[in-house]
Amino acid sequence: MEKTLKYVLVGFLAFLALGLLVFMIFAMSKKDWFFSFFTEESHLVLEKDYDVSTFDTIKILSTYSDVRVLNHEASSVKVLIYSSNDQATSEINKQTLEINKNDRKYGCFGFCSHKEEVVVYLPHDFNKDLFIHTVSGEVDVENFSSLDIEVKTTSGDVSVNHASKVSIESISGEVFIGTVLDVLLKTVSGDINIHSINKTIQASTTSGEVLIDFLTLEAESFIETVSGDVEIREGTRIYVDAKSTSGNLEIHSQDSSFIPLKIKTISGDILVG
Repeated sequence: MEKTLKYVLVGFLAFLALGLLVFMIFAMSKKDWFFSFFTEESHLVLEKDYDVSTFDTIKILSTYSDVRVLNHEASSVKVLIYSSNDQATSEINKQTLEINKNDRKYGCFGFCSHKEEVVVYLPHDFNKDLFIHTVSGEVDVENFSSLDIEVKTTSGDVSVNHASKVSIESISGEVFIGTVLDVLLKTVSGDINIHSINKTIQASTTSGEVLIDFLTLEAESFIETVSGDVEIREGTRIYVDAKSTSGNLEIHSQDSSFIPLKIKTISGDILVG
């Protein structure tokens, strides 16, 4: 019996060692992979300041890094990039501030303190366009009441506290929005949570749920989902035209003279308070 257990243990350890070896070879053969057995810490690799008057648009391109857009009291724009490598650039090209972070997938054994991050500080009254394109990094934008922002991501979560107009395309990441005037959303499986909308919403999702705390419309809008529920806790001067194939409908009293909001689901419930 003991010999059998020893053979099983030796076989398991050999299988584990072989799997680890294959993974190491795979990781090292990929140009966008980084692999280490040792402690690997991110550090500040780029720091630049820009006068707001020198560009019209900010474009941030990344793959695996988190992107944070924060407020500060200064009138300039500050760009900080933290990474374990120096593959990052920030420059103005044809009136566009282009921030590029060329990331690599990361594998590590041991004590690892690794975080790729792009941090951009903007004045509170910044009112130019902001484009953020990332694959799996998370996106966090603080309070900018005059900002128009477009975010495209595959699996990263997106959080926008306050903006004028927000456009988000996501495959599986969740979306969190605070206060906004206009919203354009396209997601596949991520949930959508919005505190307040004051003009329009155009939202479509496959299986994600849609939750809106306060909704006021100035133009016709729509929300479409396949299997996710839709809930609007409080709507002002809106007329809800709701259709669901197999989901339940609960729409409180409303006036057809108000601005129409079309809500369509296949199997999701629709609740408008």
